[in-house]
Amino acid sequence: DLEKTKTSISISKLIKLKLGDTFRFVIYHNARHFQQIKRILTCF
Repeated sequence: DLEKTKTSISISKLIKLKLGDTFRFVIYHNARHFQQIKRILTCF
């Protein structure tokens, strides 16, 4: 269950996120990196 299962984050074991929120964060974080890569590649 994505709403009930909690996961610790690597920064602090005291902070726990719902599994669904963890997935959302990872997806957003990776998408941001891909946007940065695209921006860099347009410079070449």
